[in-house]
Amino acid sequence: MTIATAKNNPRNTYTATGGQTVFTIGFEFFATSDIKVFRNGTALTYNAAPSSVAQFSVEGVANASDSAYEFGSGGTITLGGGATADDSIVIVRDIVVERTTDFTPAASFDVTALNTQLDTLMAMMAEREESTSRSIRLPLSETTATFNMEIPAKADRLGKLLQFNSSTGNPEVTTFELSGITASSAELNILDGCTLSTSELNQFDGFTIADEDDMSSNSATKLSTQQSIKAYVDSQVASSDTLAELTDTNVTYPADASLLFYDTATSKWIDNVISGDATVADTGVLTIASGAVETAMIAADAITGAKIADDAVDSEHYTDGSIDTAHIGDSQVTTAKIAADAIDATKIADDAISEEHLDPSVISGLSDATIAGADHLMFFDATDSQLKKVDAAELGVGSALTDVVGDTSPQLGGNLDVNGQDIVSTSNADIDIIPDGTGDVNLGADTVQVGDNNANATITTQGTGDLTLNTNNGTNSGSIVIADGANNDISLTPNGTVMSLLMD
Repeated sequence: MTIATAKNNPRNTYTATGGQTVFTIGFEFFATSDIKVFRNGTALTYNAAPSSVAQFSVEGVANASDSAYEFGSGGTITLGGGATADDSIVIVRDIVVERTTDFTPAASFDVTALNTQLDTLMAMMAEREESTSRSIRLPLSETTATFNMEIPAKADRLGKLLQFNSSTGNPEVTTFELSGITASSAELNILDGCTLSTSELNQFDGFTIADEDDMSSNSATKLSTQQSIKAYVDSQVASSDTLAELTDTNVTYPADASLLFYDTATSKWIDNVISGDATVADTGVLTIASGAVETAMIAADAITGAKIADDAVDSEHYTDGSIDTAHIGDSQVTTAKIAADAIDATKIADDAISEEHLDPSVISGLSDATIAGADHLMFFDATDSQLKKVDAAELGVGSALTDVVGDTSPQLGGNLDVNGQDIVSTSNADIDIIPDGTGDVNLGADTVQVGDNNANATITTQGTGDLTLNTNNGTNSGSIVIADGANNDISLTPNGTVMSLLMD
């Protein structure tokens, strides 16, 4: 395919916007390796998966009407990171000068390969033309019939300047010379790095050197020597060696310890003595009046322990709340420094009192007291790992332990010894002994007495159940004896019509 001029300019230049990564390739190319990219004059590196702004990838776009192996519609390059605003991005085509395809009479003729080879040659020519246009060359309009633009050999041009002959215009080398100047190379190098323009350098044209200690000529076109400048300055300073000789001072009759101040009203330096809260003696001693320094004038952390005299701070200098734990040194608080009743519960931190802080003699020295129901007892709760209080009444403790009314389900931890007392009830109430479920009531005694003293006694069942008397835990392997102690009859009185058995 033919290569149009618009597609054969092998250079695209862009000014990037902030963060821009994609730039168009506006010319034809044949392979990824043909593309070179520069950012602000620095060559970037090709990478199929670029990871920074120093790398780029290439995406070519083929042209359907091309009959050559090439990217006829150009393509794009993508940076691995966003460019900075106003970055200069230059994309060039740089094909290696070589021929990669040979056509032989015996082989089949590949028209596409031929077109590719011809397009490549045209692209190389365009690159050489673009490169030549950026070189030093004679203009096409040059009318000189004969010229030689070849520069001298390396050995002849080393350390020399390149100039053009004033007659032929041909390049030649020369050394730098200043007519009539005897300065050394080191002295001439004082201008090295200067950026003065020609017009600025020409300001020295016509200047001469004047060696005048008194600068009497007052010339606008002469330069003074170092010696004459020093002599003139020394003479002027020597003639004005007092304050009164200065033109911008107003010194009257200074008193002791006077200082020099600048007065903007008169634009002069004037003498005065410091007064007010601070004064200065002629010896240089500064005195600050009593009470002149207020709290607002003292910077934070400006006063350290080294600046406070021994015993200078007493209780009247402390404000309420100004001393906290951070301001108290280790072991500085002793018993003598604690006022009576000064420490209450609000001043004791959580977990601050451990076993080592308790004095056993304090408890042994306490007198006995009767415990009332409203009194409190202290316990350690193992579940919550903390001390708790409980009212004595909650434990059934009053003036003395008399009943267990407060416990709705009391249990014995051992045998109950009646200690010569009875188990009684009040208000003619029954005393019930009721085992749980199939439990029995065992009376472990040889004799069981029932009934009040000298009163008839009754053993009965609750409800309609039978009353059974047996021996040996229900095995009936024993005798049931009913005895009367007063030679009286034993009566069996059933509830119904039966025979009464009377026995002597």
